[in-house]
Amino acid sequence: MLLIVGLSASAAANASAQSAGAEVGLDQSAAGESAAEPTYSVAPLRFEITSDIVVGRRKSGVFCLPAGDLRWSDAAPDPARAASMLARALHRSGVDISVDGDDWLGDKQRQGELRLIVAVKRVRLNACFPQWGPAKLTSRTRKFNGEGVAEISWRVYDGTSRKRIAAGHLCQNLRISSDQLSMPDAMAEGLAGAAPEIAISIKSERQPETKGVAENDSTVPICHEL
Repeated sequence: MLLIVGLSASAAANASAQSAGAEVGLDQSAAGESAAEPTYSVAPLRFEITSDIVVGRRKSGVFCLPAGDLRWSDAAPDPARAASMLARALHRSGVDISVDGDDWLGDKQRQGELRLIVAVKRVRLNACFPQWGPAKLTSRTRKFNGEGVAEISWRVYDGTSRKRIAAGHLCQNLRISSDQLSMPDAMAEGLAGAAPEIAISIKSERQPETKGVAENDSTVPICHEL
């Protein structure tokens, strides 16, 4: 009887140890899977467009009649604000973005983080400002709506080695309309619309065979609207 009890206790101990080992293994596996998803910080957006460049046509009035040129200075957003909007959109698209308090820009890059740099290379935008006459002078907001396209390039750099590990380009359709936001803020919001495609590209491009990609090996797509 004592021998049977001894064997049962031993078996129970072995089973307990095996169970604990299995749990540890599962925990380590889960931790490995969690660690596989990198954290990104988003740099202030770069605009490779000078302020005096004509990006489209301005229209005004009830019938949206021609009213001159629309220059980049009319629509250019603040680089940091645009990056913040993009970071929020990337987070909603499943990308892990580093956050310091309410700062979604992630300007303080930590060791091991990946740095996402986004550049707007070209923009085409036509906008209509329907307010005219006395309404234009008395209104606190400037209603407008517009459509266009932006050519965007992005690159991901390793936060430790500073080497580029992924890159891509896309053509983002812009549809902006607001009676509350300024045109620069509406433009930043429109550019943030590229987040889902960037998120998908980041995850597909960051495969082992793409790491260490050369600086000049990416191709720029043709945005036919530009």
